[in-house]
Amino acid sequence: MGQHELFINAFRKHDPSGSADLEAVLDRFTTKKFQKKTFVLKEGGICREFFFVNEGMIRTFVNHDGDEITTWVALPGTIETS
Repeated sequence: MGQHELFINAFRKHDPSGSADLEAVLDRFTTKKFQKKTFVLKEGGICREFFFVNEGMIRTFVNHDGDEITTWVALPGTIETS
């Protein structure tokens, strides 16, 4: 599967008429790869990005009295932000 194929399919699903300029949207994206267990955003940080999950997953959690409580899991084909 091509680097952006999953994103393009998801984008077209939400814009079946093709009214949005897909190329303009793709021009605003950069590809980032993270190692497993990497913090994309640490507690107290300000999120300035959207993440489209191409492969793997992003786990969102909160720290409650020292315990990590999972609040969301973003799977391939989904968008994640804080």
